[in-house]
Amino acid sequence: MLAIDVEHLRDHAAVRALHLSHLEVIVPPLPLSTMATLLDAGLQRVIPLHALRDEDRGRLLRLAQGNPSRLERFISLLGEARFWHEGRVLADSVAGAALELAVQRRIGDGAAPCPDAIGQ
Repeated sequence: MLAIDVEHLRDHAAVRALHLSHLEVIVPPLPLSTMATLLDAGLQRVIPLHALRDEDRGRLLRLAQGNPSRLERFISLLGEARFWHEGRVLADSVAGAALELAVQRRIGDGAAPCPDAIGQ
């Protein structure tokens, strides 16, 4: 089994053209309850600078849109002071930084960034 996370049609077409499998299964976004469980598990590995308030948890979960790899990128940033202000997580800043990391990773892998992925 091979799992590939693609969000854009151009990326999906590029992966499909590689002919890596005979069967493709599109996995829908994970339910909020599953994402909350993944967030809790992630917070066991990455200690945030402050306790995560319920409102901040909800905002991060909504921004992740059921995508576990996006949520994992969010979690990895919670230990950095620049993503906190007066004990509150700056969720939009976390989301922006996570997107930037994803684009950098894509460029670092030699793939051209998807134009509609930049600046979302």
